[in-house]
Parts: sequence; C-alpha cells; structure tokens
Amino acid sequence: MTLLDCQSEQISWVDICLAKITLSLFLEKFILKNSPADYEKTSLVDFGTGTGSYIVELLKSGLKFAMCTDFSQIMLDKCEAKLLKGGFDERFGVKKVCLPNSGERKI
Repeated sequence: MTLLDCQSEQISWVDICLAKITLSLFLEKFILKNSPADYEKTSLVDFGTGTGSYIVELLKSGLKFAMCTDFSQIMLDKCEAKLLKGGFDERFGVKKVCLPNSGERKI
C-alpha cells in the first residue's frame, strides 16, 4: 500500500496499532540479537523519535536507557510527556538535534 492509497482509503486505528506493535516487536528482537551486552544493560540513541511510541515499548520490555532525538521540539515535548507518564523518569533523555545537511525545519 502506498502513501496515496492511505490517503484515499480509510485505515482503522486498529490497523495502525497492530503495525506499531509488530514494528516494536521487530525492533526489540533486533536489539536483543545485536546488543553487545545484556538487553537490560543496553542503551540506544533514537534518531527521529517522534512521539516516542516505540521507545515506550522498548523500555517496557527491559531496555536500560534511550536517548530520544528529533528536530521537532513539539515531538520531543510529546515524547517526554509520554515517557514521564509511563514512569520511565530515569531511563530516557531528550535532545533536539538537526543532522548535518538535513536543514533546520521550523515546526
């Protein structure tokens, strides 16, 4: 399904949630397999965190620490609120970053 298909057809929130859960499980398995240390001792940097939905799931599954980065302060504020609400106070950081040559966008 392309982006145009998504715009012309209705996609249910259930479909979106199932896709997010599937991706979260894939990310967790990938990190578990490739982590040089125990998963509970693993930290990662997430470039393009958005609202932090995937990070929440990874922290729930035992990831030690996540540094959440995004170019949008609005997204980082939403991410931080979500992680604080989830009780992950000591297990994450947020930082606004703009990668080289990506251009500073105002959102």
